[in-house]
Amino acid sequence: MWAAVPLVPADATVASLQNRVTFWAGPGSFAVPLILLGCLTRHLAGRGVAIPAGIGWGLAAWCFLGGVLLVPSPYFAGIISGALIILATRTEDRPWAAGDPGYDLT
Repeated sequence: MWAAVPLVPADATVASLQNRVTFWAGPGSFAVPLILLGCLTRHLAGRGVAIPAGIGWGLAAWCFLGGVLLVPSPYFAGIISGALIILATRTEDRPWAAGDPGYDLT
């Protein structure tokens, strides 16, 4: 499975490579969904709502699989984002977490 997606296929022409680069650098990239997820995370964090840990696990797994399939890519950097979301859901570290009797929402 390692590097299952070739970067330059054997029958590639300049025009087909330009079309692929245009797609993968724009609408086909993973930047748009990750930017939207980052905006959602920031919005919810501002309201004191934590993102579920499943979102972090899913993001980390998706980025790991993408990194394995397309080796020279920045997919592996997404694992850090997933891990940070997972760590943010841990409530025992936060004295102000929901459910703490000493925390006042007003």
